[in-house]
Amino acid sequence: MVDPRNCETWTSISKHPIFSNRKKEIATWSHFPTEYGRLDHYTNFDHAMYCDGYDLDELEQRITTSRDVDLLKTGCRALESKYPGCKYELIVADDCTISVTLRHDRLDCYFIPSMPDQPPYFALNIDAPIEQDCTCGDVHELVLAIIIAIA
Repeated sequence: MVDPRNCETWTSISKHPIFSNRKKEIATWSHFPTEYGRLDHYTNFDHAMYCDGYDLDELEQRITTSRDVDLLKTGCRALESKYPGCKYELIVADDCTISVTLRHDRLDCYFIPSMPDQPPYFALNIDAPIEQDCTCGDVHELVLAIIIAIA
């Protein structure tokens, strides 16, 4: 089972607790339960829905999903190292979009992976302490953008 609050367990989105019989116990496994949509909308993770709008076969869809999870995991590892004790979570929206929400002290942000037809990067959306959206080409740029935002 994936623990959305521990990036070392992120092996398969389909094993996220939002797709299990534990979804109704969201307060036990989520830092940010309000980030999820209606719980009854979650049944199974759909790779085709995740890659909607891109002409990818089933294998390419699974590879894309895996690439994106690995990208988010890399971002979380770097941010955990820089900000021990930060709270983050792998969020799956009811349309199968994935992102990471992160909060630490004054910081409130989320980041998403790039689109399947683009090189890997992060789209970072900072809500506090200042509102800012930016594109980060790699994990170092992600960490630097957050350092600058909270400085």
